[in-house]
Amino acid sequence: MCFCINYKIDAQNQSVLNNILYSIDNPTNENIINAYDNIINSRCFKKNSYSFDMIKESLNNDEIVIELFVRPKANGKVDYFAFTIRKQYEIPHLFYLFNEDKLNSELEKGETVFNDTKVVSLLLGPLDKELNGVNKIFFTPAGKFHLFAIEYCNIKQGLMLSDRYQFYRLTSSSILAHRNDQKFHYDRYIIYGGIDFEVLPKYEEKYEGLKTKSRLGYLHDSYLAALDIDRMLREKGLCGNLYANEDATEQSFKSLSNDSQIILIETHGVISPNSQRKSYPNALMFAGSSYIMEGGILSDGFDDGLLTCQEIAVKDMSKIDLAVISACKSGLGDIDWMGVNGLMRSFKTAGVNSLIMTIDDVLDYVSGEIWKLFFMNLLHGMSKYESLLNAIKAVKNLHGGIYSSPKYWSSYILIDGID
Repeated sequence: MCFCINYKIDAQNQSVLNNILYSIDNPTNENIINAYDNIINSRCFKKNSYSFDMIKESLNNDEIVIELFVRPKANGKVDYFAFTIRKQYEIPHLFYLFNEDKLNSELEKGETVFNDTKVVSLLLGPLDKELNGVNKIFFTPAGKFHLFAIEYCNIKQGLMLSDRYQFYRLTSSSILAHRNDQKFHYDRYIIYGGIDFEVLPKYEEKYEGLKTKSRLGYLHDSYLAALDIDRMLREKGLCGNLYANEDATEQSFKSLSNDSQIILIETHGVISPNSQRKSYPNALMFAGSSYIMEGGILSDGFDDGLLTCQEIAVKDMSKIDLAVISACKSGLGDIDWMGVNGLMRSFKTAGVNSLIMTIDDVLDYVSGEIWKLFFMNLLHGMSKYESLLNAIKAVKNLHGGIYSSPKYWSSYILIDGID
Protein backbone atom coordinates (compact mmCIF):
# COMPACT_ATOMS: atom_id res chain seq x y z
CA MET A 1 0.00 0.00 0.00
CA CYS A 2 2.90 2.35 -0.71
CA PHE A 3 1.79 4.95 -3.25
CA CYS A 4 3.67 7.73 -4.98
CA ILE A 5 1.94 11.05 -5.70
CA ASN A 6 3.23 13.80 -7.89
CA TYR A 7 2.13 16.92 -6.03
CA LYS A 8 1.73 19.31 -8.94
CA ILE A 9 0.11 22.70 -8.47
CA ASP A 10 -1.21 24.38 -11.60
CA ALA A 11 -1.26 28.14 -12.07
CA GLN A 12 -4.91 28.49 -11.05
CA ASN A 13 -4.47 26.62 -7.77
CA GLN A 14 -1.10 28.16 -6.99
CA SER A 15 -2.86 31.27 -5.67
CA VAL A 16 -4.91 29.10 -3.29
CA LEU A 17 -1.74 27.46 -2.02
CA ASN A 18 -0.04 30.83 -1.66
CA ASN A 19 -2.92 32.12 0.47
CA ILE A 20 -2.76 29.10 2.73
CA LEU A 21 1.00 29.23 3.09
CA TYR A 22 0.73 32.93 3.89
CA SER A 23 -1.82 32.18 6.59
CA ILE A 24 0.51 29.62 8.16
CA ASP A 25 3.33 32.15 8.31
CA ASN A 26 1.03 35.05 9.28
CA PRO A 27 -1.81 33.42 11.24
CA THR A 28 -4.15 36.34 11.87
CA ASN A 29 -7.87 35.60 12.23
CA GLU A 30 -8.64 37.12 8.84
CA ASN A 31 -5.88 35.16 7.11
CA ILE A 32 -7.00 31.85 8.60
CA ILE A 33 -10.63 32.41 7.58
CA ASN A 34 -9.64 33.46 4.05
CA ALA A 35 -7.39 30.42 3.67
CA TYR A 36 -10.16 28.05 4.74
CA ASP A 37 -12.69 29.73 2.44
CA ASN A 38 -10.27 29.45 -0.47
CA ILE A 39 -9.63 25.76 0.01
CA ILE A 40 -13.26 24.67 0.40
CA ASN A 41 -14.32 26.66 -2.66
CA SER A 42 -11.47 25.28 -4.76
CA ARG A 43 -12.71 21.75 -3.97
CA CYS A 44 -16.38 22.52 -4.55
CA PHE A 45 -18.34 21.32 -7.60
CA LYS A 46 -21.14 23.85 -7.23
CA LYS A 47 -20.82 27.38 -8.62
CA ASN A 48 -21.84 29.01 -5.34
CA SER A 49 -19.40 30.74 -3.01
CA TYR A 50 -19.05 29.39 0.52
CA SER A 51 -17.65 30.77 3.75
CA PHE A 52 -16.53 29.66 7.19
CA ASP A 53 -19.63 31.18 8.77
CA MET A 54 -21.94 29.16 6.49
CA ILE A 55 -20.21 25.90 7.39
CA LYS A 56 -20.07 26.70 11.10
CA GLU A 57 -23.78 27.47 11.23
CA SER A 58 -24.60 24.17 9.52
CA LEU A 59 -23.02 22.14 12.34
CA ASN A 60 -24.57 20.68 15.47
CA ASN A 61 -22.80 20.84 18.82
CA ASP A 62 -21.49 17.26 18.60
CA GLU A 63 -20.04 17.63 15.08
CA ILE A 64 -16.61 18.64 13.79
CA VAL A 65 -15.16 19.39 10.36
CA ILE A 66 -11.62 18.20 9.59
CA GLU A 67 -10.43 19.63 6.27
CA LEU A 68 -6.95 18.39 5.37
CA PHE A 69 -4.42 19.96 3.05
CA VAL A 70 -0.82 19.21 2.17
CA ARG A 71 2.20 21.47 1.86
CA PRO A 72 4.92 20.22 -0.54
CA LYS A 73 8.32 21.53 0.53
CA ALA A 74 11.39 22.45 -1.49
CA ASN A 75 13.28 19.39 -0.18
CA GLY A 76 10.64 17.03 -1.57
CA LYS A 77 9.00 16.41 1.79
CA VAL A 78 5.25 16.84 2.24
CA ASP A 79 3.62 18.16 5.42
CA TYR A 80 -0.02 17.54 6.37
CA PHE A 81 -2.18 20.22 8.00
CA ALA A 82 -5.82 20.37 9.09
CA PHE A 83 -8.46 23.02 9.56
CA THR A 84 -11.01 22.09 12.22
CA ILE A 85 -14.39 23.74 12.73
CA ARG A 86 -17.01 23.36 15.44
CA LYS A 87 -20.17 25.35 15.97
CA GLN A 88 -18.70 27.41 18.81
CA TYR A 89 -15.49 28.44 16.99
CA GLU A 90 -14.92 32.07 16.04
CA ILE A 91 -12.34 31.07 13.40
CA PRO A 92 -11.13 27.73 11.97
CA HIS A 93 -8.45 26.11 14.09
CA LEU A 94 -5.26 25.31 12.15
CA PHE A 95 -3.06 22.32 13.06
CA TYR A 96 0.17 20.82 11.80
CA LEU A 97 -0.30 17.05 11.77
CA PHE A 98 2.78 15.20 10.49
CA ASN A 99 5.26 14.71 7.67
CA GLU A 100 4.19 12.28 4.95
CA ASP A 101 7.15 9.99 5.68
CA LYS A 102 5.36 8.91 8.86
CA LEU A 103 2.26 7.97 6.88
CA ASN A 104 4.33 6.12 4.29
CA SER A 105 5.92 3.93 6.95
CA GLU A 106 2.48 2.85 8.10
CA LEU A 107 1.03 2.26 4.61
CA GLU A 108 3.99 0.04 3.75
CA LYS A 109 2.56 -2.49 6.23
CA GLY A 110 -0.18 -3.38 3.74
CA GLU A 111 -3.43 -4.80 5.07
CA THR A 112 -2.21 -4.82 8.66
CA VAL A 113 -2.54 -1.03 8.64
CA PHE A 114 -6.26 -1.52 9.28
CA ASN A 115 -5.68 -3.55 12.44
CA ASP A 116 -3.08 -1.14 13.82
CA THR A 117 -4.06 2.13 15.51
CA LYS A 118 -1.11 4.24 14.38
CA VAL A 119 -2.66 5.78 11.25
CA VAL A 120 -5.68 7.01 13.19
CA SER A 121 -3.31 8.38 15.83
CA LEU A 122 -1.43 10.33 13.15
CA LEU A 123 -4.66 12.04 12.10
CA LEU A 124 -6.52 12.45 15.39
CA GLY A 125 -3.68 12.55 17.92
CA PRO A 126 -2.88 16.26 17.38
CA LEU A 127 -6.65 17.00 17.43
CA ASP A 128 -7.42 15.17 20.66
CA LYS A 129 -8.75 18.20 22.57
CA GLU A 130 -10.85 19.21 19.57
CA LEU A 131 -12.84 15.98 19.80
CA ASN A 132 -14.34 16.45 23.26
CA GLY A 133 -18.07 15.81 22.95
CA VAL A 134 -17.83 14.92 19.25
CA ASN A 135 -19.89 12.08 17.80
CA LYS A 136 -19.78 12.97 14.09
CA ILE A 137 -16.72 13.83 11.98
CA PHE A 138 -16.90 15.39 8.50
CA PHE A 139 -13.53 14.59 6.93
CA THR A 140 -12.12 16.00 3.70
CA PRO A 141 -8.98 14.02 2.81
CA ALA A 142 -5.83 15.24 1.10
CA GLY A 143 -2.72 13.55 -0.25
CA LYS A 144 -2.49 9.85 0.49
CA PHE A 145 -5.65 9.81 2.56
CA HIS A 146 -7.44 9.60 -0.79
CA LEU A 147 -5.83 6.22 -1.39
CA PHE A 148 -7.00 4.16 1.57
CA ALA A 149 -10.07 4.03 3.81
CA ILE A 150 -8.97 5.37 7.19
CA GLU A 151 -12.60 4.98 8.31
CA TYR A 152 -11.95 1.23 8.55
CA CYS A 153 -8.68 1.54 10.50
CA ASN A 154 -8.74 0.69 14.18
CA ILE A 155 -8.97 3.53 16.68
CA LYS A 156 -8.33 0.96 19.37
CA GLN A 157 -7.98 -2.80 19.26
CA GLY A 158 -11.08 -4.32 17.67
CA LEU A 159 -12.84 -0.96 17.19
CA MET A 160 -12.84 0.78 13.81
CA LEU A 161 -12.80 4.56 13.51
CA SER A 162 -16.29 4.31 11.97
CA ASP A 163 -17.48 2.41 15.04
CA ARG A 164 -16.34 5.16 17.42
CA TYR A 165 -17.50 8.14 15.33
CA GLN A 166 -19.91 8.68 12.48
CA PHE A 167 -17.15 9.41 9.99
CA TYR A 168 -18.19 11.06 6.71
CA ARG A 169 -15.76 11.39 3.79
CA LEU A 170 -16.34 14.60 1.79
CA THR A 171 -15.00 16.16 -1.39
CA SER A 172 -15.22 19.53 0.39
CA SER A 173 -16.79 20.65 3.66
CA SER A 174 -18.65 23.24 1.54
CA ILE A 175 -21.34 20.61 0.88
CA LEU A 176 -22.44 20.96 4.50
CA ALA A 177 -24.00 24.30 3.58
CA HIS A 178 -26.64 22.33 1.63
CA ARG A 179 -27.22 19.48 4.08
CA ASN A 180 -30.78 20.58 4.89
CA ASP A 181 -31.72 22.05 1.52
CA GLN A 182 -33.05 18.95 -0.19
CA LYS A 183 -34.29 15.56 0.94
CA PHE A 184 -34.27 13.06 -1.88
CA HIS A 185 -37.27 10.84 -2.47
CA TYR A 186 -36.41 7.64 -4.30
CA ASP A 187 -38.87 6.56 -6.97
CA ARG A 188 -36.68 5.75 -9.99
CA TYR A 189 -33.41 3.86 -10.49
CA ILE A 190 -31.02 2.55 -13.13
CA ILE A 191 -28.93 -0.65 -12.81
CA TYR A 192 -26.13 -1.94 -15.02
CA GLY A 193 -24.97 -5.47 -14.24
CA GLY A 194 -24.02 -8.68 -16.01
CA ILE A 195 -22.61 -6.78 -18.98
CA ASP A 196 -21.60 -8.74 -22.07
CA PHE A 197 -18.19 -7.26 -22.82
CA GLU A 198 -17.55 -9.80 -25.60
CA VAL A 199 -20.56 -9.13 -27.82
CA LEU A 200 -19.47 -8.12 -31.30
CA PRO A 201 -20.42 -4.82 -32.90
CA LYS A 202 -23.28 -5.16 -35.37
CA TYR A 203 -21.00 -4.21 -38.23
CA GLU A 204 -18.48 -6.98 -37.47
CA GLU A 205 -19.53 -10.43 -38.71
CA LYS A 206 -16.56 -12.23 -37.27
CA TYR A 207 -14.16 -11.39 -34.51
CA GLU A 208 -10.96 -9.85 -35.89
CA GLY A 209 -9.51 -8.51 -32.65
CA LEU A 210 -6.17 -9.45 -31.24
CA LYS A 211 -6.07 -12.26 -28.67
CA THR A 212 -4.39 -10.37 -25.88
CA LYS A 213 -4.51 -10.46 -22.10
CA SER A 214 -6.80 -7.43 -22.02
CA ARG A 215 -9.96 -9.54 -22.20
CA LEU A 216 -11.87 -9.37 -18.92
CA GLY A 217 -14.39 -11.92 -17.75
CA TYR A 218 -18.16 -11.83 -17.37
CA LEU A 219 -19.21 -10.68 -13.89
CA HIS A 220 -21.71 -13.43 -13.14
CA ASP A 221 -22.16 -12.65 -9.43
CA SER A 222 -22.74 -8.99 -10.26
CA TYR A 223 -25.51 -10.06 -12.62
CA LEU A 224 -27.19 -12.13 -9.92
CA ALA A 225 -26.86 -9.23 -7.47
CA ALA A 226 -28.32 -6.84 -10.06
CA LEU A 227 -31.35 -9.12 -10.49
CA ASP A 228 -31.89 -9.27 -6.72
CA ILE A 229 -31.52 -5.51 -6.26
CA ASP A 230 -33.86 -4.82 -9.19
CA ARG A 231 -36.45 -7.09 -7.56
CA MET A 232 -36.03 -5.45 -4.13
CA LEU A 233 -36.45 -1.96 -5.51
CA ARG A 234 -39.54 -2.92 -7.50
CA GLU A 235 -41.10 -4.58 -4.46
CA LYS A 236 -40.67 -1.28 -2.62
CA GLY A 237 -42.61 0.50 -5.36
CA LEU A 238 -39.72 2.06 -7.29
CA CYS A 239 -39.65 2.11 -11.08
CA GLY A 240 -36.50 1.59 -13.08
CA ASN A 241 -34.51 -0.30 -15.66
CA LEU A 242 -31.96 -3.09 -15.49
CA TYR A 243 -29.50 -3.06 -18.39
CA ALA A 244 -27.67 -6.38 -18.73
CA ASN A 245 -25.78 -8.48 -21.26
CA GLU A 246 -25.82 -6.99 -24.79
CA ASP A 247 -28.34 -4.29 -23.77
CA ALA A 248 -25.91 -2.67 -21.32
CA THR A 249 -24.41 -0.38 -23.95
CA GLU A 250 -22.53 2.87 -23.72
CA GLN A 251 -25.22 4.46 -25.88
CA SER A 252 -27.94 3.42 -23.43
CA PHE A 253 -26.08 5.29 -20.67
CA LYS A 254 -25.62 8.39 -22.81
CA SER A 255 -29.34 8.34 -23.61
CA LEU A 256 -30.54 8.12 -20.00
CA SER A 257 -32.98 10.83 -19.01
CA ASN A 258 -32.25 12.84 -15.89
CA ASP A 259 -35.13 11.51 -13.80
CA SER A 260 -33.62 8.76 -11.62
CA GLN A 261 -32.25 9.18 -8.11
CA ILE A 262 -30.14 6.00 -7.92
CA ILE A 263 -27.74 4.43 -10.37
CA LEU A 264 -25.73 1.24 -9.84
CA ILE A 265 -23.03 0.30 -12.34
CA GLU A 266 -21.28 -3.06 -11.88
CA THR A 267 -18.51 -3.38 -14.44
CA HIS A 268 -14.77 -3.26 -15.05
CA GLY A 269 -12.84 -0.06 -14.71
CA VAL A 270 -10.12 0.14 -17.35
CA ILE A 271 -7.51 2.37 -18.89
CA SER A 272 -8.96 3.21 -22.28
CA PRO A 273 -6.86 2.75 -25.45
CA ASN A 274 -5.14 5.84 -26.84
CA SER A 275 -4.81 7.35 -23.36
CA GLN A 276 -1.65 7.84 -21.39
CA ARG A 277 -0.84 4.83 -19.27
CA LYS A 278 -2.08 5.37 -15.72
CA SER A 279 -2.45 3.31 -12.57
CA TYR A 280 -6.19 3.93 -12.26
CA PRO A 281 -9.21 3.51 -14.57
CA ASN A 282 -10.28 6.40 -16.76
CA ALA A 283 -13.17 4.53 -18.36
CA LEU A 284 -15.95 2.08 -17.52
CA MET A 285 -16.56 -0.95 -19.76
CA PHE A 286 -19.96 -1.46 -21.37
CA ALA A 287 -21.27 -4.05 -23.82
CA GLY A 288 -18.87 -4.92 -26.64
CA SER A 289 -15.92 -3.00 -25.21
CA SER A 290 -13.59 -6.02 -25.32
CA TYR A 291 -13.60 -5.70 -29.11
CA ILE A 292 -11.85 -2.34 -28.92
CA MET A 293 -9.66 -3.33 -25.98
CA GLU A 294 -8.28 -6.21 -28.03
CA GLY A 295 -7.52 -4.21 -31.14
CA GLY A 296 -10.78 -4.16 -33.08
CA ILE A 297 -11.36 -1.31 -35.50
CA LEU A 298 -14.20 1.08 -34.68
CA SER A 299 -16.56 1.84 -37.56
CA ASP A 300 -17.83 5.39 -38.03
CA GLY A 301 -20.92 6.24 -36.04
CA PHE A 302 -20.50 3.52 -33.41
CA ASP A 303 -19.49 3.82 -29.75
CA ASP A 304 -16.46 1.92 -28.55
CA GLY A 305 -18.21 0.68 -25.38
CA LEU A 306 -15.82 2.60 -23.13
CA LEU A 307 -17.45 5.35 -21.11
CA THR A 308 -14.66 7.82 -20.37
CA CYS A 309 -14.29 10.47 -17.69
CA GLN A 310 -14.88 13.18 -20.28
CA GLU A 311 -18.11 11.55 -21.50
CA ILE A 312 -19.44 11.22 -17.96
CA ALA A 313 -18.59 14.80 -16.97
CA VAL A 314 -20.68 16.40 -19.74
CA LYS A 315 -23.85 14.45 -18.91
CA ASP A 316 -26.55 16.01 -16.73
CA MET A 317 -26.90 13.74 -13.68
CA SER A 318 -28.08 16.43 -11.27
CA LYS A 319 -31.17 14.44 -10.18
CA ILE A 320 -29.07 11.47 -9.03
CA ASP A 321 -28.67 11.37 -5.27
CA LEU A 322 -26.54 8.21 -5.19
CA ALA A 323 -24.27 6.59 -7.79
CA VAL A 324 -22.70 3.25 -6.87
CA ILE A 325 -19.73 2.56 -9.17
CA SER A 326 -18.68 -1.03 -8.55
CA ALA A 327 -15.47 -1.38 -10.55
CA CYS A 328 -11.90 -1.95 -9.44
CA LYS A 329 -10.22 1.28 -8.24
CA SER A 330 -13.09 3.42 -9.50
CA GLY A 331 -12.40 6.00 -6.78
CA LEU A 332 -8.73 6.51 -7.66
CA GLY A 333 -7.16 9.13 -9.90
CA ASP A 334 -4.49 11.79 -10.06
CA ILE A 335 -4.28 13.57 -6.72
CA ASP A 336 -4.25 17.33 -7.05
CA TRP A 337 -5.24 20.33 -5.00
CA MET A 338 -8.97 19.76 -5.55
CA GLY A 339 -8.85 16.07 -4.66
CA VAL A 340 -9.13 13.04 -6.95
CA ASN A 341 -9.10 13.73 -10.69
CA GLY A 342 -10.66 10.66 -12.25
CA LEU A 343 -14.06 8.96 -12.46
CA MET A 344 -15.00 10.43 -9.08
CA ARG A 345 -14.56 14.01 -10.27
CA SER A 346 -16.41 13.25 -13.50
CA PHE A 347 -19.53 12.03 -11.69
CA LYS A 348 -19.41 14.98 -9.28
CA THR A 349 -18.98 17.39 -12.20
CA ALA A 350 -22.03 15.78 -13.83
CA GLY A 351 -24.01 16.72 -10.73
CA VAL A 352 -24.22 13.47 -8.72
CA ASN A 353 -24.87 14.21 -5.05
CA SER A 354 -23.11 11.25 -3.40
CA LEU A 355 -21.06 8.27 -4.53
CA ILE A 356 -19.94 4.86 -3.41
CA MET A 357 -16.71 3.89 -5.15
CA THR A 358 -13.73 1.59 -4.64
CA ILE A 359 -10.09 2.42 -3.99
CA ASP A 360 -8.62 -1.01 -4.67
CA ASP A 361 -9.40 -4.18 -6.57
CA VAL A 362 -12.70 -5.83 -5.70
CA LEU A 363 -13.96 -9.39 -6.01
CA ASP A 364 -17.18 -9.89 -7.93
CA TYR A 365 -18.73 -12.37 -5.50
CA VAL A 366 -17.98 -10.17 -2.47
CA SER A 367 -19.16 -6.91 -4.05
CA GLY A 368 -22.40 -8.61 -5.09
CA GLU A 369 -23.09 -9.50 -1.46
CA ILE A 370 -22.21 -5.99 -0.27
CA TRP A 371 -24.55 -4.30 -2.75
CA LYS A 372 -27.47 -6.59 -1.94
CA LEU A 373 -27.04 -5.94 1.77
CA PHE A 374 -26.50 -2.22 1.20
CA PHE A 375 -29.71 -1.74 -0.77
CA MET A 376 -31.66 -3.93 1.64
CA ASN A 377 -30.49 -1.67 4.49
CA LEU A 378 -31.27 1.48 2.51
CA LEU A 379 -34.79 0.28 1.75
CA HIS A 380 -35.34 -0.42 5.44
CA GLY A 381 -34.74 3.23 6.27
CA MET A 382 -31.04 3.32 7.13
CA SER A 383 -28.91 6.24 5.97
CA LYS A 384 -26.37 5.65 3.22
CA TYR A 385 -23.63 5.71 5.84
CA GLU A 386 -25.35 3.14 8.06
CA SER A 387 -26.32 1.01 5.07
CA LEU A 388 -22.76 0.64 3.80
CA LEU A 389 -21.13 0.20 7.22
CA ASN A 390 -23.63 -2.46 8.28
CA ALA A 391 -23.32 -4.24 4.93
CA ILE A 392 -19.55 -4.43 5.38
CA LYS A 393 -19.92 -5.73 8.94
CA ALA A 394 -22.34 -8.40 7.74
CA VAL A 395 -20.01 -9.48 4.91
CA LYS A 396 -17.11 -9.79 7.38
CA ASN A 397 -19.14 -12.40 9.27
CA LEU A 398 -20.50 -14.34 6.28
CA HIS A 399 -19.80 -18.08 6.08
CA GLY A 400 -17.96 -18.23 9.37
CA GLY A 401 -15.86 -15.14 8.69
CA ILE A 402 -14.09 -16.18 5.48
CA TYR A 403 -14.31 -12.54 4.32
CA SER A 404 -13.02 -11.05 7.57
CA SER A 405 -9.72 -9.89 6.02
CA PRO A 406 -9.65 -6.18 5.05
CA LYS A 407 -8.75 -7.13 1.48
CA TYR A 408 -12.40 -8.13 0.95
CA TRP A 409 -14.17 -4.98 2.23
CA SER A 410 -11.76 -2.09 2.88
CA SER A 411 -11.99 -0.81 -0.71
CA TYR A 412 -15.55 0.54 -0.49
CA ILE A 413 -15.92 4.23 0.39
CA LEU A 414 -18.91 6.54 0.65
CA ILE A 415 -18.29 10.06 -0.63
CA ASP A 416 -20.47 13.06 0.28
CA GLY A 417 -23.13 10.78 1.78
CA ILE A 418 -24.05 13.06 4.67
CA ASP A 419 -27.80 12.33 4.73
